[in-house]
Amino acid sequence: MHSGLVNGIQADTTYRWNAAHTVGAGIYLSGETIELDDHAQVFPANPDGSQKSTSPVSVADGLVRLAIRGDAIKVENDGLHRSLWQQIIGALPTVDSRRSLTPFSRTRPNVVDFDDTVALLRMAARDYRFREIVMKIKRMGRTGLKVSEICLGTMTFGKQCDEATSFAIMEAAVDQGVDFFDTADGYPMGGNLETVGRTETIVGKWLKGRRAKIVLATKCWVPMGPGPNDRGLSRKHIFDAVEGSLRRLQTDYIDLYQAHSPDPDTPLDETMRAFDDLVHQGKVRYLGCSNFKAWLLASALWISDKHGLARFDCVQPRYNILFREIENELLPLCRHNGVGVIAYNPLAGGFVTGKYKSDAQPAPETRFGFLSGRSQSTYHKRYWQDAQFAAVDHLQEIFAARNKSLTQVAVAWVLAQPDVTSAIVGATSAAQLRQSVPATELTLDADEMDICNEIWFKLPRLSDPAVATR
Repeated sequence: MHSGLVNGIQADTTYRWNAAHTVGAGIYLSGETIELDDHAQVFPANPDGSQKSTSPVSVADGLVRLAIRGDAIKVENDGLHRSLWQQIIGALPTVDSRRSLTPFSRTRPNVVDFDDTVALLRMAARDYRFREIVMKIKRMGRTGLKVSEICLGTMTFGKQCDEATSFAIMEAAVDQGVDFFDTADGYPMGGNLETVGRTETIVGKWLKGRRAKIVLATKCWVPMGPGPNDRGLSRKHIFDAVEGSLRRLQTDYIDLYQAHSPDPDTPLDETMRAFDDLVHQGKVRYLGCSNFKAWLLASALWISDKHGLARFDCVQPRYNILFREIENELLPLCRHNGVGVIAYNPLAGGFVTGKYKSDAQPAPETRFGFLSGRSQSTYHKRYWQDAQFAAVDHLQEIFAARNKSLTQVAVAWVLAQPDVTSAIVGATSAAQLRQSVPATELTLDADEMDICNEIWFKLPRLSDPAVATR
């Protein structure tokens, strides 16, 4: 293909790089990013357009990335992995002639060393208007732990996403500055006793050689076997669960270990003493909880304070434009006690993206389409209501007129709340994740915040206690 490469590229098609359009002659782009389907291939080409090699250029994370070598690889390995150079397709496979600088209207001698490579990339960024995705880093509650305000959710790994897709999603997350990953021993979502642990196993494989760069969170509570002690928050199960997670994640410590849900069958002081022991053993750095009501979190904090135990330093509640119950008591409690808040479900399982329609069945690969049984019932009770559909349609109409992605608006609204540390964003593809993460750079004005804020107060309150308050 010799022209229109950016705008004319299509999936499931073989493309050849012509010298006039490859990074060998500079970078042929006009402020856009080329994205390919996973099945697409790109082959190097000779100046006359003939195929130069039978080996396709690597396609990773849905982005064309040339198999780079020499100085360009040094750029990535020297800590610029997340920077704007990653958005320049192919980076610089060959930078060895004056001709390669022609598109930048520059005249320089041969570019062969690291400093010149970086300089050239900076020129490309300026001349072609690439920009870096700036990921905000926040402090987790009162602790000294710093995390990216987008946290990668992984519960799709191992069921909705195979290993290769999961790896691509994690690579895409890191490329965009996300260093905070959340998983659980009971994932993937929608699985059973045969699939529990599969997500942690996938994450553990990918983490090899990268562990120190990722703030890793996981959880326990979900049944991991048929026995009565294979679940919950008893001392026995917590000790068994952490060993299983460490083994699957291929690590000797967990940055943030969380109680996935309350366990009414176990005294809270037993749970907190067990967690405290894990901290003193060095297996766990920080503690957190998920799906805890304000009164229960307050009780846990009191037990830790009274007995000098490690405490829950963050909580993971459901929170989005369509569900704001936690603002009544949980968020004020967290604010007062310096507890971080990691919001899950900021997109309401994809519902607030506008991709679902009340008169159509959800696609089988989506959250509302692939779930079954109790999980399906819970999600439908939470969101599959006429009033919720109307609210999303209203938001979509307003923000479409403002040329703003409703996906990014929904995440940006959550991140704009002063008590929120991070928003957990999951995906079923790297391309889908790249649609969500730029929300970190979106600032809603006062009028747009008011539009989002009024939605919750116009929705009818749900009567089912299973979904009305959590």
